[in-house]
Amino acid sequence: MTRSRLVLIVLTLCVALVPAIMAAALLRQYNQATLFDLIPAQSDEIMFWRQSATFAEVGFAGGYYTAYELTPRVGGFYAWGLAAPVFYGSIGAVFGWPLWAIAVINLVALAAAVVVYAWLIRASLEQMAWLGVFLALYHPLNNYAPTGYIEVLNMALALVLAGGFVRLLRAWRDGQPVPRGAALITGAVLLYAALLRAPWAVLFLPLLLLIDRPATWRRTLWTAAKSVAVALIPVALYALTSAPYPETILSRIARNPSLDRLVRITGRNIARNMALFMDGDHLELHVRVAAAVITLALTAVVLYVGWRWVRRRGIPTRWQLPVAEASLAWFTLATLLAFIIVVYDIHGLRGYRMLAGALLMAFGVTLAFRRRWLIVPAVALLAVAFPYSTHFYDLNTNFQTAPEKHARYAEYKPLLADALVYDPSLPSRWCNTVLFDLYYLLGETSVMVSAPPGFGTSITEAVPEGQMPIPPESRYLGLRDTTYALYADQLNVEAVLPLPEGMLYRNLDADCSAQ
Repeated sequence: MTRSRLVLIVLTLCVALVPAIMAAALLRQYNQATLFDLIPAQSDEIMFWRQSATFAEVGFAGGYYTAYELTPRVGGFYAWGLAAPVFYGSIGAVFGWPLWAIAVINLVALAAAVVVYAWLIRASLEQMAWLGVFLALYHPLNNYAPTGYIEVLNMALALVLAGGFVRLLRAWRDGQPVPRGAALITGAVLLYAALLRAPWAVLFLPLLLLIDRPATWRRTLWTAAKSVAVALIPVALYALTSAPYPETILSRIARNPSLDRLVRITGRNIARNMALFMDGDHLELHVRVAAAVITLALTAVVLYVGWRWVRRRGIPTRWQLPVAEASLAWFTLATLLAFIIVVYDIHGLRGYRMLAGALLMAFGVTLAFRRRWLIVPAVALLAVAFPYSTHFYDLNTNFQTAPEKHARYAEYKPLLADALVYDPSLPSRWCNTVLFDLYYLLGETSVMVSAPPGFGTSITEAVPEGQMPIPPESRYLGLRDTTYALYADQLNVEAVLPLPEGMLYRNLDADCSAQ
């Protein structure tokens, strides 16, 4: 092994550790804590952690994870399907499932992704140095590293996808056979990424175009049709295994489907998102506007190339790779922006989370092809935003290390373990499910985290807050006193355990007689 090769390996391993080092340093600086002091504290990370704990303990046999007791067509997973709980829970089944598990697994996954990316693009010392600086400054990564969200895992997948597409683009440019290893890695990662976040499925189109390399319009259309069929596989599995969430655009349309409702609800959502496009935190705008500006610039490139084709002027050979690279970035960002604006929510850090992985992928492709005129401004913009991003971090990461949350968890874990006993012999998943008041997802969160593995978690309706299904099907109800007072005459329950501002009840109407 040459000295330069050894230096490159050492630098790659150092870059792979940058996200973990930044996470540890920021936690020490702003929270006087470590990664091992984390506790799930916000709604999404609580649901991810609990589902994974259930899968680690009992596999697919756990209770339901739902909102308002709305169940998926298959299984018992929450609104994001099975991909994350099965991945994390499988690791938890082997190594155990502490409170900090998701954050640490995410950072390990990203470190592995850096190594795979470096191998796929055959990285140089300069490229790895730029990547290390970018990862150290990338505020979506720093903000979500000390949490139980899936954003860092999503970024890891995005980086591997960038490397896979780069390898395939280089082989296409050089007229070489399709590299099977790169194609298999890219396809497998893309399949899982689409199970985790359905919009990734659109990338099956450029993937199959690079694998099939159609030379005629007819073959191109056939490849496009195949990509749609392949993309529908993870999308359909995602839809089948995701519990409906009552207030999403798709759920509201599906409750009473009609063309009029589709147009009206979608139109309102687009108008709302466009009105909010320049609203929000500075970091949201940083990501959102960057994605929009890049997409508009790339749209101009794609339109110009299309105009040359129409005029039959052709594309110079030296342009072919940059055009393919630009088209990939444009397609990724344009379709994701369209998804966020049309059927999702651009506000409240939701669009920020969704765009973070796509922007990292675009940077990974740009870095691989050494577009310094793009790399330098991207890193400079992150450097300018870094002081504010640490201020944002300081305001928003204290929940995950709050001593009072740990104390509440330690207090209620043994109490709930005595009150809730998982029993797989009972006739329904509902018999191993607790319907919690929304207060325990958004307020006294450690109580919900404390529920024993195996038990599913349903929550009361968010709009209006506290609305609950009557009669409830869950065997246990964790209700705030104010919510219980609204429904007391409609419930047949007995008190089991006092909770902060409420009570855990056994639902006597639940059909849970042992078989």
